[in-house]
Amino acid sequence: MSSTGGGVSSGFETFTKFLNHSKQIEICDWIEEFLVAEDQLSNYSDAVASLKKKLIKDTIWRFSLLSEEDSPQGFAELLKSKNFSSYFEELYRVYRKNPFQLSDKIYGCFPVSKPKAIDSKRTIGIFYHKYMGGGVQRVISLQIPEFLAQGHSVYLFTEEISENEYFLPDGVKRVLLPRTYSQGRFDILIKKLEEFGINTFIYHASSYNLFLFDLIIVKSLGVDFIATRHELTTQLLSRGQAWSAEIINYPHIYRLCDAFIVLNQMEYHFYTSFGIPVFYVPNPVKKTKFSFSNNLSQKQNIIWVGRLENIQKNYKDALEIFKCIVQENNDVIAYIIGGGEHKEDEFYVKDFIEKNKLNNKLIYVGFTLDVESFYKKADVMLITSTYETFPMNLLEAKSFGIPLVVYDMPYLSMLQDRRGVLSVNRHDKNTAVKKITEILANPELKCRLREETKQSYQDFISSIKDHIFYYDKIFNYLDSRKSSSIKQNLIFKNRLLFWDTAISFYLEGIKNNPRGERVVIKEVITQATKPSGFDQIKIDRYDNVRKVVLRFFPYGTLRYRIARATAKRLYRLVLSRRK
Repeated sequence: MSSTGGGVSSGFETFTKFLNHSKQIEICDWIEEFLVAEDQLSNYSDAVASLKKKLIKDTIWRFSLLSEEDSPQGFAELLKSKNFSSYFEELYRVYRKNPFQLSDKIYGCFPVSKPKAIDSKRTIGIFYHKYMGGGVQRVISLQIPEFLAQGHSVYLFTEEISENEYFLPDGVKRVLLPRTYSQGRFDILIKKLEEFGINTFIYHASSYNLFLFDLIIVKSLGVDFIATRHELTTQLLSRGQAWSAEIINYPHIYRLCDAFIVLNQMEYHFYTSFGIPVFYVPNPVKKTKFSFSNNLSQKQNIIWVGRLENIQKNYKDALEIFKCIVQENNDVIAYIIGGGEHKEDEFYVKDFIEKNKLNNKLIYVGFTLDVESFYKKADVMLITSTYETFPMNLLEAKSFGIPLVVYDMPYLSMLQDRRGVLSVNRHDKNTAVKKITEILANPELKCRLREETKQSYQDFISSIKDHIFYYDKIFNYLDSRKSSSIKQNLIFKNRLLFWDTAISFYLEGIKNNPRGERVVIKEVITQATKPSGFDQIKIDRYDNVRKVVLRFFPYGTLRYRIARATAKRLYRLVLSRRK
């Protein structure tokens, strides 16, 4: 069997053989020393670099041949090498499309970091892509002051620095990381971790395609790696067949973390079943006293707060719901609050408002740091998320006593008491319109929901500890833990085998289900719900007549009420004569 680096091998590589083969790279060092002594390095540098690249490829290829038992030892040798940065580049090239395979080969290779003194303060690095615009960033902005208050030092690592970022306390230094390793991400991350003496790294992007490789860099220096999963694991099923298998792939990587944080109990029990060091840590909460004021103006305000994203957040559903409400109610103003990661989304919102002639009735605010002013005047808040783990907008809305209409997410602890909340099925826009309209039209219902929301918020806040309490538990665990045992690895394998089997049979079922059968079922449903040709003509005629009538009898006016009452009388008269 031929290697990618050249030479011939039987395809069987033991740790002893690998140890000897990995030392081939030292040849390049000896050649460089000789050429420097002879003042000839500039003439042969390209040849030496080519040889080094060939030997690096050969070493990583041999590493791929190591058995599961020998792989961790082999990787530990690579970590010790002064050429580790070169090995890392080749590892990334080989395993970047299948990081889960690499994670299995290196499990158990990292030494447990040395315990800190009981009274020592940690030097913490925090990573996320950026520091503006979303819920994760909001969490980090609340998390940093709590660490500082305990005497820890904090450094913020991001991939961009933007305008309108969240407030960053004095003394917190920024590190700008390139988005790719080819741009120097490896070198900068290593340099800054060593320069600042960081001993704890908190990673807020657990689904990032660079997650495993950044973890390797951080742990290669003996730094504790803590990951926070802000996503919901089961959400992967909503992305189609290709993503379903990822549910059982992520645990391969997450078990390499020194601590793994989840935001709800459902996720906690799922990952605990794999023997992963999981901790339930609610997001930091800015505890506020109720400052809402009953809206005494003639206008009522409904708000939607979130990132302009349509797979999870469903902002387009929110636009359609708000359109129906403001078109039928002249005394209601709707606000869309939040920025988009893509300009196309912001353009879509503005174009939607313009096309439907909703200016001054449906207002796009965009990203703002002053969300509080909208919470204070809101009569109802709409949440259209398909899934969430610990939605900050929901918690903040409750802190202001705002009645809520939400797409149902029964696994969220903040929604399980159902107080102050009217839930609807996902994408059931018609029911959402009815629920919001019902609250706006019924002052007694609105008042009751406000009181329920207030009590629900107070009960939830009293049920959780301060954010730093949970991190102190994690830090204590990291200082007292021991290396992973064989028993833990067996637990992981058995749990993984169960889920691997379950998912594989699920995918097999999709494959075996005859496509024709699915088409027939879909066609039956379509035909059952589709109006007949004559009914569709009547629906179209009704819509046209309604538009003309409303032009002369605008909704909400005295003329409209008189016309409606007259129409009802005429309709009853026609029915009575038919009988």
